[in-house]
Amino acid sequence: MPRATRDRIFSLFTERLRAKLEPVEFRNWLKYLGELFVKIRYAFDEFREMPIEEYEAKVKTFEEAAANDLSDASIVYHMDRFEALVGALHAYTDEQPSGRA
Repeated sequence: MPRATRDRIFSLFTERLRAKLEPVEFRNWLKYLGELFVKIRYAFDEFREMPIEEYEAKVKTFEEAAANDLSDASIVYHMDRFEALVGALHAYTDEQPSGRA
């Protein structure tokens, strides 16, 4: 994606998030989000076949996860970032001439 596009999406994202986030943090978070989709896509199968002890340990990890943790345990903490990203992408698309997004 062109640098100008990335910069504009980042700008729109931080406006919607209403928080200071460095570009490197944004890139790390996007990478995490992309990998997370694959992890949670088949979560039901993963948990169904997991021994009870392992399942209980995973639940404990979810309960103890910090808000800034970029592990699969922290998905519940990032709804604000997800909503800011979707809003930024919509706004960016709306700014583009028809057919140029």
